[in-house]
Amino acid sequence: MRKFILRYLFFWAPAFILSFFFRGGLMQLYTLKWFFAFFMLFGWGVNTAMAAYHYPRRTMSGILMYVGFNILAIVGLYSWDGVNRAVYYLGGIFSFTPLDILVVALLDFNIPHELYVALLVFCICSLGWIAGMLYRRVNPDPYRPKMGK
Repeated sequence: MRKFILRYLFFWAPAFILSFFFRGGLMQLYTLKWFFAFFMLFGWGVNTAMAAYHYPRRTMSGILMYVGFNILAIVGLYSWDGVNRAVYYLGGIFSFTPLDILVVALLDFNIPHELYVALLVFCICSLGWIAGMLYRRVNPDPYRPKMGK
């Protein structure tokens, strides 16, 4: 399971570095932020599918812990008065901070932007889990057979 967590970090790191350290308005940065946000979302979905093939229960519990922690952090951000930027970045370090380009795209709507971005990540990972489980059903692992009745 460690190799899958390292892959999550591999897909997360470019989006986080770009959103945290480069706040310019250059068109190249804007394009790179969109690219790495898509790279992170697609990579997390595929990595979840691969992890679900080998470790379905651990992967599902990881997804549910991830979304639970993020919902608690986002509710805390919305309910605390005077939250500074450091708490904002640390609260969403694995969800809406690296995907801040999506939050900026949702600013025109009167919704909790961070919550929608975190739920988008959850939905993509859930679709990856479903794909991994379907692939596991169609192509079972020959080295770990399941005995039926």
